[in-house]
Amino acid sequence: MKHPLIERYGEYAIDLGIQSEMDTELNMSPEGKLRRKALHQKEVADKYFEEFSKKYKGEDDNKILNLTLKKTA
Repeated sequence: MKHPLIERYGEYAIDLGIQSEMDTELNMSPEGKLRRKALHQKEVADKYFEEFSKKYKGEDDNKILNLTLKKTA
């Protein structure tokens, strides 16, 4: 896999029509497109987690935010 920034902005250039799919070095196969989609979803999730943690960080600096999952019967 190429550097994620290259893949993200390469895909953006193709979507805008600046560069054609045939002239790019990106892997335009279905697997490559799925990988770029996963990169985008990861960025969205990271941004959401960052906003979430900022929201609850100031409440109590000594309190640790518990994000564990518990299995219920």
